[in-house]
Amino acid sequence: DSECVVDFCTLLPFSGPLTDPEYSSILADGSFEVDSGVWALSDGAETSTSESFDGTLALRFAEEGSKAVQIVSMSRDEVYRLHCYVQGNIRVSIWRDSTMYAENLGDTFDVANSDWKNQEVDVEIPVSGDYQIVLERDDGGDPGGQSGGVWVDACSLYLATDGIPPSVGSDTYNLPDIAPWDPPAELLEPGQEIRNPSFEAWSNFRWIVSGDLKFTHVDPLIDIRSMFVYPNTVATQLVYLEQNERYRLRCYVRGPGSLTMEISHQGDRVSKNSFGALTPIGRGDWGYKDVVFDATKISQDISLYNIGDSECVVDFCTLLPFSGPLTDPEYSSILADGSFEVDSGVWALSDGAETSTSESFDGTLALRFAEEGSKAVQIVSMSRDEVYRLHCYVQGNIRVSIWRDSTMYAENLGDTFDVANSDWKNQE
Repeated sequence: DSECVVDFCTLLPFSGPLTDPEYSSILADGSFEVDSGVWALSDGAETSTSESFDGTLALRFAEEGSKAVQIVSMSRDEVYRLHCYVQGNIRVSIWRDSTMYAENLGDTFDVANSDWKNQEVDVEIPVSGDYQIVLERDDGGDPGGQSGGVWVDACSLYLATDGIPPSVGSDTYNLPDIAPWDPPAELLEPGQEIRNPSFEAWSNFRWIVSGDLKFTHVDPLIDIRSMFVYPNTVATQLVYLEQNERYRLRCYVRGPGSLTMEISHQGDRVSKNSFGALTPIGRGDWGYKDVVFDATKISQDISLYNIGDSECVVDFCTLLPFSGPLTDPEYSSILADGSFEVDSGVWALSDGAETSTSESFDGTLALRFAEEGSKAVQIVSMSRDEVYRLHCYVQGNIRVSIWRDSTMYAENLGDTFDVANSDWKNQE
């Protein structure tokens, strides 16, 4: 962005190696100068002359989720570098079908004398074919980093030549560490009931999945891939257990989303873990969650889903006999239809209170209070000298209270605390 001064340029015969053999970028129109249709732009991605690193145009991401996609052909067992100059926070990734092979979310380094940044990802391709190059605006949980605008320019995709990186980006290739992970010996004992615990591409996948089904080759724990669990993903497997025996379900998880592990029988919940903290394992941000339960029936459904706002990644789910304490003895709520899924008349709704599918924390419906004073009332029986907890997940400000006749015995007006990875709040 500023001037420099040059002096004494010489040009002489030389017998050493080339410093910049003419690399050819596989990516077409990496500077977004030509409206050739090679980039599929969506959700607020557009070219603009307001900023540019090279040429007169750059790609502007106007909103979170703005995206640009280009399809390229790459060859098996070759190393490539995808590199862009960026302002703001973006995710660059490489996909084939429903599987991600490389990713860089917001990891950048400086460009000399410029407010633009380098962002790159190096990858070794396992299968020849067409791949999607995806550029996407993603604040990574820090919206403040996008305040100056989000721009991308001068993107390139280079094939390695004799192991030498192209003349753009860092000086050495940074391929992911694929050191094997050794699971705890107790998880390798006989009697493991989950089939395809690491979500590999078996001819019989074993898991029944609704919603988005995608995988990643980036940093798997076991074998070659892990599975994304998005807020609309539900993965279920039917298992057959010894009735009245105790078992432990363990899954390894990473990412910002909140994985729920639930065990049920014909739709009736046996146990689940939604908000239990991850126990770290000393490998990046991987950790594990457990559910310990008693098999009330022979057949049990194991379900994995995500109640957060962002995706998470899951790998190596195991289910083994266990002798430790229950993690979630199935408490029975005194409150009927607490998720407002059944129009059974147990709730008396008034003054604009109504069920709606527009938002939900659990299930498909939630209770919407359309105006101040909207109210829902249910009558329950409680016993003398016992302690009870009334709890709801809420958005906005409500009063929860407990009354007998004309006397109030408990109240909480708008005092809430956070739910991990969700815009809902706890109120109790």
